[in-house]
Amino acid sequence: VEWLVKAFDLNVASTGGALGFELWEDDTQHRYVRIYYTAARPDQQRNADVLSASNPPSIAYLIIKQCGEYFCPYPKFRSI
Repeated sequence: VEWLVKAFDLNVASTGGALGFELWEDDTQHRYVRIYYTAARPDQQRNADVLSASNPPSIAYLIIKQCGEYFCPYPKFRSI
C-alpha cells in the first residue's frame, strides 16, 4: 500500500497519522472497501493547530494494488 499526503514524501507515516477503512454499498447492494491515510500537515503539527472542517488534515485515498482502483469489491478485499 502506498500513499502521498500533501507536504510529505511518498509513504511517510507521520506522527498521529492513521489508516481509515470505509465500507460503501451501491444501488445494487454490491459492497466496496476504500482505504485512506490521514495526517495533520507538518505546519499544522508545528503550530499545534486544532483540526476542523475549515482546517482539515490531509487525506490520501489509496489504490489497493490487487484491485487496481480506489474502490475494491468487498469479496476481493476479504481474499487479499
